[in-house]
Amino acid sequence: GLLGRQNIRLGSGRLVDFREGPNVRLSFDMAQASFRNSKTALLGFFGVPVQQLPGVFDNDFLNFSEYITGIYGTRNWSAATNLDAYVLYKREEAKTWAAGTADDRRVSLGLRHFGSWRKMVFDNEFVYQTGDFGGQRIQAWTLSFNLSRPIRIWGGLGNLGVKTEAISGDRNPEDNRLNTFDALYPRGAYFGRVARFGPSNLFDLHPYVNWSKNGFFLEIDYDAFWRFSTRDGIYNPALILTYPSTNNARFIAQQVGTITGWELSRHVAFELET
Repeated sequence: GLLGRQNIRLGSGRLVDFREGPNVRLSFDMAQASFRNSKTALLGFFGVPVQQLPGVFDNDFLNFSEYITGIYGTRNWSAATNLDAYVLYKREEAKTWAAGTADDRRVSLGLRHFGSWRKMVFDNEFVYQTGDFGGQRIQAWTLSFNLSRPIRIWGGLGNLGVKTEAISGDRNPEDNRLNTFDALYPRGAYFGRVARFGPSNLFDLHPYVNWSKNGFFLEIDYDAFWRFSTRDGIYNPALILTYPSTNNARFIAQQVGTITGWELSRHVAFELET
């Protein structure tokens, strides 16, 4: 078991990650207990996120207005097939969605299937959420697919792939149900290095290619975004409402990102991001 201030990443980082990108890494004051053998890993934990405050060495601690707890399990079925199953509970006081501000108490039930099949590599995940947001019942979900194929070109190795996700948004802010998906503490660069949107109320299509040779590497990705529900708004990577719903437009934007780099050694590398 572990007790203290920690960073944590669960699975692919879709729901809980180090949160590189928006600012400094996310830390938790956390207690953990784990079990592992050759085929199975289990992790149980309770954590309170550290609030980043201005100044030096004055970050808040053990503020129980927000916390997360859960059990995360991984099973290795074969050399090419793995399954994660988990249940997470998060409570956050005075959470703001497009439907309003209230205490958000939700349970996330998830399954992640990842591995390889023939020459394809896959990482697919489904999460269903239930709970209460003030007087509203939570009914939210997300479904994610990530498929890629290793390639050899110009004497180097790479991957050609596509990712796509459907992430529920609130269908009607005036009913007694909240359908906005809470991605909890996702990685900052969730949709590529251009950290512009957060994983709530979205549908996206994200093809990408990467390639490397002799320490040189190149990544190119394209992403197109649509609102899942036109009655819900658009959220930033920290899941703060950025653009409330003011029209019926579904298409949001598209972006192209590239990373060009050269790794001189294990400790020295150069990168150019556009």
